[in-house]
Amino acid sequence: HFARIENRRDYILSVQAAGKDAYFVYDTGWNTLFNQGFDYLLYGLVLLLFAGVFANEIRGGIHNILKATGKGRWRLFLAKYAAVLTLATVLFAAFTAIDLNAAMKSFEFPAWDAPVQSLTMFGSQPSMTVAQFVALWISVKWLAVVLLVTALTGISLLSGKVLNTMAIVATVTLMPFLLRRFGLVVAQYFDFTYLLEGTS
Repeated sequence: HFARIENRRDYILSVQAAGKDAYFVYDTGWNTLFNQGFDYLLYGLVLLLFAGVFANEIRGGIHNILKATGKGRWRLFLAKYAAVLTLATVLFAAFTAIDLNAAMKSFEFPAWDAPVQSLTMFGSQPSMTVAQFVALWISVKWLAVVLLVTALTGISLLSGKVLNTMAIVATVTLMPFLLRRFGLVVAQYFDFTYLLEGTS
């Protein structure tokens, strides 16, 4: 215990020596929350639920009629995209609420107004409070969902086949992760899993 306290003291002193402020914060809860990793369940549900967003229109031939007018095609696309994005946002909000609720039942989350660099997992970060970082963390994860939904909607419109859409989007979003695991360092700059984690 004393060694941990001393390590934390040394860390805070090093941050302060770099010209930034840091507090002594109990960070077990924060570390657990921010280190949940890639949410495979959310990712898989979004793929399964929205990969076939245009499948019915294409199977039924309705898309051929809509192609006759640009307005009809774009109105359908925008309406479908808005509906899918809204549903995906609701799903994301539910998952986020569950994660936060579960974490708060198990750990304490003090010092929301403390500088985020008070948490050792971040080191010397741009100045913001822990609360501001929580908002940023949620926003980045939501942006990942938006990008995933956008990719699914666009590929679904082009292919019209659920399995093809899922395969293409899964390959594009997960291949950098696999390449990074096999040692290709440059793949980290295209790794979608980092975006959905929100902290990497």
